[in-house]
Order: sequence, then structure tokens, then C-alpha cells
Amino acid sequence: GKPVRRWWIGGVVAAGVAASLAVGLWGLQRAPKDGGDDVVATRAQLVELGPSSVQLDPGAEMHWRRDKHRVTVTQPRGAASWTIDGDDTFVIDAGATVASVEASGASLRVEVTMNVSDARVIGASAVTAAVVAMVTVVIYEGRVRVASGGQTVTVEPGATLELKNPALAP
Repeated sequence: GKPVRRWWIGGVVAAGVAASLAVGLWGLQRAPKDGGDDVVATRAQLVELGPSSVQLDPGAEMHWRRDKHRVTVTQPRGAASWTIDGDDTFVIDAGATVASVEASGASLRVEVTMNVSDARVIGASAVTAAVVAMVTVVIYEGRVRVASGGQTVTVEPGATLELKNPALAP
């Protein structure tokens, strides 16, 4: 009779509401977790950064902080291959202040080359100082904005940008 049909329809509606709620909550939980970390790779190392990731070469150093879909990164030394999700925006400060790289939905490599020099000789031992000599940015996929020396350029896939440290210019 009619009461059974009403109960059945109510059950279907309740199940539909529960399913919608579950899908909605699952969608919310998938948003990347805020946070950050400091990483110095002693060996080749993959670091998952929510939907994005970075492959660090041995000796690479990275400090990152995520705020929702915006990730700010400092890469003072070493080489790293970045895979950046389309929903994420990464701002990578490479080699102190030599270059700032902004990317979203991109695949790129950032290499910070150090110039090691004998700063001065104190007694019998030389004090060595490592200075960033150059930052190389290689774009594999996506469009990437690179700022250096007060200028910002959009770099297309397949391009390689070499940015020398202005402090080392004669």
C-alpha cells in the first residue's frame, strides 16, 4: 500500500542526501593541508607537497610553507625538479635573491649553482665562502613567470633561463 511506498521514497531521498553529504565532505578533505618544512637532501629525495611534488638532487636545500593552494619556497642551493598541480601556485625564491619563479600547472627544474671561493686565509687555514653564482630555470611544461633584477618575464615550455648573480659582476 501507500505507507510502504512513502517509506521507500523517503529512504531513497535520505540515501541521496547522505551520498551528497559524503561526496561534499570528501571533496573538502581533499584540499591540501597547510604547513611547511625544511629539507636538506642527503640523497635524491621525492617530497610530496599535497597535489604537487619536488624531486630533490643530493645536496639540495628547500624550505616550504603552504597556505591553501599557495606555496612559498626558498631554494638556497642545489637542484630540484618541480611538478606543480594546476590548482597550486608556487613561488620559488632561488639562490637567495637571484631569481623568483612563479608557477602553476607546470613542470620545471631549478638549479642553484654555487661559486666556492677562498674568502681569506686566517692563520694556516683558508676560510671558504659559498656564494650563489647562477640560477638556471628549465621549463618542461606550463608557462612560468621568472623575476630577476627587477624584471619579470614569462617563460614558455622548452626554454632555459640562466640568471647570473649580479653581486658577482665585475
